[in-house]
Amino acid sequence: MLALAGYSLGRMRGGCLGITTATVRHCSSSILRRLGGAPLPSGESVVPRYFDPRYDCEMEILRFDSRYPGRKYSGLISLLQEKMRDIHVIAPAMSTSRASRNVGPAGMWNHTWTQPSWTQSVFAQ
Repeated sequence: MLALAGYSLGRMRGGCLGITTATVRHCSSSILRRLGGAPLPSGESVVPRYFDPRYDCEMEILRFDSRYPGRKYSGLISLLQEKMRDIHVIAPAMSTSRASRNVGPAGMWNHTWTQPSWTQSVFAQ
C-alpha cells in the first residue's frame, strides 16, 4: 500500500521517478515488478543483475515512473489520490531568515525549525 501511495503522491505532485535495489532471492524484485518496477535502462540495454556479497544474493536495480504503475493497481492508485487530496498535514515551519541558515557537512544547508505561531497555543495547553 505504501508503494501505491508513492505512485499517488508522485502523480499529485506532477510526476516522479524512483530507483531502488531489490533482492532476487526473497522475490522482492518480482513483487516490485508487478507494482510497476522496470529494469533500469543503460544506453540501448538495461543494467544487469549483480551479486552483492554483503547480502550474499543477486540484486536488481529497478526504476519506477509514476506514469506507468502495474495495470492491476491503477484503480487503487486513483482512489488513493482522491483520498490524499483531503489529508491535512501539520508540520513545523522552516525559518528562512539569513541568520538562521548555516552550511553543514558536505555543503548541505542546515535550517532552524520553528513552531508555527498558530500551533503554539495548542501545544502550550
